[in-house]
Amino acid sequence: MVDTLSVAGSQPSDKALIPSDIRTLGPWYLAEFIHSFAVTLYTTCAYFFAAEKLGAGPEARLWLSAGWGFTYVFFALLAGYWSEKWGPRRLIVRMGLGCVLTALTGLLTLHGASWGINTVFVFFLAMTSFNFTCNQLWPPLESAITRSPGKMRLSTRMAMYNVCWGGSSFIAFFGAPYVITWGWDLVFILPAVGCLVSSIIVIKWAIPEQLIGAEHVPDDEPSGGVEDANLVQRAKMLLYMAWIGNAMAYVAINVLIPLLPTVVKIAGAGRSGARVGGAVWLAAIVISGWPLLRTAGFLFTWRVTAWHYSVRWMIGSYVILLGSFVAMLAWPANLPLLLGAEVLFGLSTALLYSASLYYAMHVSSGAGGHAGIHEALIGMGIGIGPTAGALAGRLGFGGGTAGSDGIEPGVIWAVGGILGAGLIALGVLGVKAGKRATLPQAGNEDKATTEG
Repeated sequence: MVDTLSVAGSQPSDKALIPSDIRTLGPWYLAEFIHSFAVTLYTTCAYFFAAEKLGAGPEARLWLSAGWGFTYVFFALLAGYWSEKWGPRRLIVRMGLGCVLTALTGLLTLHGASWGINTVFVFFLAMTSFNFTCNQLWPPLESAITRSPGKMRLSTRMAMYNVCWGGSSFIAFFGAPYVITWGWDLVFILPAVGCLVSSIIVIKWAIPEQLIGAEHVPDDEPSGGVEDANLVQRAKMLLYMAWIGNAMAYVAINVLIPLLPTVVKIAGAGRSGARVGGAVWLAAIVISGWPLLRTAGFLFTWRVTAWHYSVRWMIGSYVILLGSFVAMLAWPANLPLLLGAEVLFGLSTALLYSASLYYAMHVSSGAGGHAGIHEALIGMGIGIGPTAGALAGRLGFGGGTAGSDGIEPGVIWAVGGILGAGLIALGVLGVKAGKRATLPQAGNEDKATTEG
């Protein structure tokens, strides 16, 4: 009897020898789900903590988000390098355990009044330490999931990856107002516990390092491997479009998240006067509306393939992203409009994120370094958007003033302008992509054609 888990270094060629997907992929997905919950809970609550306990206004919270994003870029690239050097499993365990300690550093700011360390700057240092550890898990997790042996094809693995982190982040967003009302200590303790649990899962049940292959598993759907110059060129252009679109989506997301305390208050979710108070359930709905629809969007992109190799879907999703973002920040007091915009925002971010991973996995070998680039571009989006918003608010760009508890019009104008520039870039790349390539059916790879 052959021990399939003793075969090291590559994917087994005989499907009968491939171990169960539950055995090889289950621990990765479970660890991803819990880690995503922990990180999202921390980052969501962090801006409410800064607003409530440290007196940080919208501008200060945008600077916190910008600092998180720009350091994320470096950490993600470093993670891609370390993932290839040490192996995905080792990096996940080391950084996962590190998260347990760095998540708890926020308690120093919470209880540091007597030492004079309950300041926004000290909290930024605490957030940066958590950022260093928690966000270095994404590239190795992506690599481990796409390169572990198993029968599940590549596109299904990536779809499940998206649904896992998207679903758990929705739960974290929805639960954030409740966690805050239970006690600020839990804002830092619960993420630490989550990181510990996810690390234990990998240590005890994830497959050994040597069984993780050097390249991602094959996909049944023919794509970048098809010997058709038009199709290959189109795939590359769509990859660049997806990278830009996803980075711009994170520009919007990470301007929205630090402004959530303000949006919740304006929307009337905190009717008692507190940013998160009386109507906690309504605050939870306002905060988690778009993450819920993003998860639904991930399910859609998993089951529907019409968007594959389609420039129209890409640009259409981006236009919806831009419009819904402006609507959420310009009219947060109109609750039906706000929630409707969240629906569109969540769906559009799902398609742009899915496209970024889909084309990356079909144009490249899916190595950890490539996953690092994907994450680094996300970090650039996280950093650029809040920086532009904070500077615009400070300089009074766009005219008018919203006061210390409102959203400066300049923030909407500046970030909307960046998103508009992204739309122009997508249009240029879309033209370069040429006519729409029709994917051949399996077994007819030599019959690839193009459509107008």
